[in-house]
Amino acid sequence: MGQELGKDKLGSNLTVDEIASAFYFSLLLSPVVSFWDCIFHKILIQT
Repeated sequence: MGQELGKDKLGSNLTVDEIASAFYFSLLLSPVVSFWDCIFHKILIQT
């Protein structure tokens, strides 16, 4: 399906589809990480 793009450190083949899927997953997690980062900073400032 995806084109072979390169190899990661373990030597397994990475495809464009796998990289796009990982990028999409990280975009989905971004708001969650930002939310917890904001909460964490507020806790640090209050103490």
